[in-house]
Amino acid sequence: MGEIVRNWAEAFAWLCAGAFFVYKAFSGYLISNLSVSLKCRRRHLGSGTDYLTVTVSLKKGDRGAVSLHDIRAHVSPTADGELDFKPLVGTKRLGSRDGGNGTWRILETQSREAPLLNLPPGEATSFSQCFRVPSRYPCEVDVTVLGGWPWHRGTRYQWRASDISMPVQEPQTAE
Repeated sequence: MGEIVRNWAEAFAWLCAGAFFVYKAFSGYLISNLSVSLKCRRRHLGSGTDYLTVTVSLKKGDRGAVSLHDIRAHVSPTADGELDFKPLVGTKRLGSRDGGNGTWRILETQSREAPLLNLPPGEATSFSQCFRVPSRYPCEVDVTVLGGWPWHRGTRYQWRASDISMPVQEPQTAE
C-alpha cells in the first residue's frame, strides 16, 4: 500500500513540475528579456538645420543571450530629404585575423563566420546615429531592435522605443 501511494505521489509531483514548465513557457519566461532606452540630443547647426543624435541603450536581462540582427532609427522630418531610416552605428560584429605573435587584429569588414553581436545575460551597450533635421519642427524618433536567440536562427523578437525631439531654443542676442 505504501509503495502505491509513493508512486502516485511521484507521478503527481512530475505532473505538477511539467505543468509549471508549460505555464512558464507560455507566460513568456523563455522570451529573451532585453531593456531598451532611447536618448535624443539636438544641437543647432544654423541655416535652419539641427543635428539630432539618437542613442539607444540595451541592457540584457538575467535569462539567456540575444543576438542582435538589426537596430534602426526612423526620424521624421529630416532636412534636405535625407534618408530618415538609418541603421545605428556599430551593430555588426567585425572580422578579425591573426596578427602574429599571439595577437589578433580587427578588420574593417563584417565577420563572415559570426556576423551578429551577442548580448549575454547582464551585459549592457549602446549604439548611436546622427540625423540632420529642420530646426523649427519637432521630430518623431522611433527605434526598432531586431534580435533572436543565438542558438535558434528562426527566432525573432522586436523591441521598440520612441521619443519626440523638440526644437532647441536659439541663443538670444543682446541688443
